[in-house]
Amino acid sequence: MNYLRKWDEFWFGKITLAPLCAFRIALGALMFIFVLSRSSDLEVFYTNKGFLTAAYADLVEYFTYQKSIFYIYDDIRLITSMHIALLLSLIALTLGFYTRVAAVLVFVLNLMFINRNPAIQYGVDFISSFYLFYLMFADSGARFSIDAARLKKKVGKSGYPRESRDILTPVAFRLMQIQLCVIYFYSGTAKLKGSRWWNGSAIFDVLTMEGLVAFDFSFLAYFPHLLVFACYMTLLWEIFFPTLIWIKPFQLPLIIFGCLMHIAFGVVLQIPVFGALMCAVYLLFLDPSLIERFFNLRFRLVGDGPK
Repeated sequence: MNYLRKWDEFWFGKITLAPLCAFRIALGALMFIFVLSRSSDLEVFYTNKGFLTAAYADLVEYFTYQKSIFYIYDDIRLITSMHIALLLSLIALTLGFYTRVAAVLVFVLNLMFINRNPAIQYGVDFISSFYLFYLMFADSGARFSIDAARLKKKVGKSGYPRESRDILTPVAFRLMQIQLCVIYFYSGTAKLKGSRWWNGSAIFDVLTMEGLVAFDFSFLAYFPHLLVFACYMTLLWEIFFPTLIWIKPFQLPLIIFGCLMHIAFGVVLQIPVFGALMCAVYLLFLDPSLIERFFNLRFRLVGDGPK
């Protein structure tokens, strides 16, 4: 019975809202930058004048499962308007202004753009979609937000929540955490299928791909043991992350190592948004007191005061 009670508390017990709300800010800001970076290529990416026409998409079975209104209404004015709406919704989500409404709008609009051109999808598109979906069900605007400031003004500081108040928020929060574990586990075990990961040369292969890396790393061929060590450390970290991250003494070291790894790959492989997104997800596992201290002492975001 004790295990059943703990299982019930894990999914439905109250959670501290600070990590969830901090993650909302980070995800919203990163997605705004990412979506904005595609603004100059709307016609190329999302219309029949671009490199993926609706007629061709109908011939590819994989594309038929990804529906978008832009396959039906191929009007650059509509696409531009919805792109602007997506950017405005991301601003609202980041600031926490009608947060749940903004989360729904962001998820739906973003999905329409992603589904219109699967050919340009990569890690940021896939992973952000998971978390934008979960945010629709979470009370992520309860802290560090305009919504929180309005609530505080209306009912006073006594009505200001620091823990979840509904049943959906804890479930959404746990699913977000588990989603990261699933991503790393499948990423790590999938690498085991490649012989280059077993012999320790996979990372060197990536670092010497012209057009992908920002610098010339061919000199690393003189340090084979370092490359092998990096390969095996990456494998071990990804495979065991889903288990060790739930053990408190391991959480901070895992988060620090993960941030350093993603920052390094983000700079070297020129994928900074993806690296930043993965680092942002770690906020969901960070000690709430650290996040509270950061916001209270550094920014004092609107709607929040000291404890």
